[in-house]
Amino acid sequence: NILVFIDWFLPGYKAGGPIRSMVNMIELLKDEFNFYVVTSDTDYTETQPYPGIEPNKWVKLEEYLEVCYLSQDRTSRSTVLKILKETDYDVVYINGLFSTYFSIMPLWCFSSKSRKIIVNPRGMAAPSAIGNKAIRKRFYLKLACMFGKYKNVLFHTSSPIESNQVKCIVGNATKLYEVENVPRVSFKSKNDRNVSKVKGSLKLITVARVSGEKNILYGLKRLKSVQGKVDYSIFGPLNELDYWQSCQEVIQQLPSNIRVQYKGALPYENIREELAKHHVMYLPTKGENYGHAIVEALCECVPVLISDQTIWTEKVNASEAFAALSLSDKALWQNALQKLVDLDGDGYSEMLSRLEQVNQALFNLEALKVRYKAMFNDAS
Repeated sequence: NILVFIDWFLPGYKAGGPIRSMVNMIELLKDEFNFYVVTSDTDYTETQPYPGIEPNKWVKLEEYLEVCYLSQDRTSRSTVLKILKETDYDVVYINGLFSTYFSIMPLWCFSSKSRKIIVNPRGMAAPSAIGNKAIRKRFYLKLACMFGKYKNVLFHTSSPIESNQVKCIVGNATKLYEVENVPRVSFKSKNDRNVSKVKGSLKLITVARVSGEKNILYGLKRLKSVQGKVDYSIFGPLNELDYWQSCQEVIQQLPSNIRVQYKGALPYENIREELAKHHVMYLPTKGENYGHAIVEALCECVPVLISDQTIWTEKVNASEAFAALSLSDKALWQNALQKLVDLDGDGYSEMLSRLEQVNQALFNLEALKVRYKAMFNDAS
């Protein structure tokens, strides 16, 4: 039995990757483990609870999955203690490092000597994440290490980069288990795509939180000198209103051949449908712990134009599906965009064929399942 603490969970979707990572992991391991998820009763950035869900009690969603949705007034240290004492579990799985009631309290309240604890940083060990409210976060990490709160923790990291980040904040002696996040894999072939491509026209899509970290402003600026017709759809919650205002100012300055539409947050079940309507997934991100939207695009047989700040750089460039570029070379981005606009139907079809051929090799769920089982069995 695995007891999970996470800020947001189904039916929520606005927190993006962490929810998907957790849902996909549970789905992968549903025949091996039972999961008990403790989460909030509201979605990310929302104030109203999920309709039709009774809070503060275990709700059985599947044979292998029960969820306790905590209301705001019951989200407390005493509630966390009660859950840890009364729930039948073998392993505690904590998502994140700095959430008061879903990361910090479970770690500090955990006292069992016969049970084990796993912490997945979910990108929170990255310098960019720690840099936001840095004094407070560094003080907390120092305090947690001083009191030995990470001494018997197994850290679940998703890449060599994240493993090194964890070592930097809690020490080289930290016990790590490195295994990438679980994608939702159901491959589409190029024959499943119903979008045509003509030379001189391009449909771009971004599915991401509108924030500085996702670097949408950079992407908009690279469109200024592109010749040909570009339709660019942006889906995602507005995390930073000042940042979005800067994006809008650039959008207003774009030439008439570039049309940009912001279409709001996109429920997870609609992501692939929207991806399939576009030619290329466009994400000049400053960094991704995993990049679920990128994976969704690749599995949907949609080429990607992304930065080289993700774990997919080598695989995307090697497969020519389309490119992962350095953010320091602006001209390279403009040239890549122009190349995509100039691509005709035959050229685009060839690109989809290459992507189709490498997809099965990119994602191996059976191998992932073996590694995840080993992680939980090692922890327990």
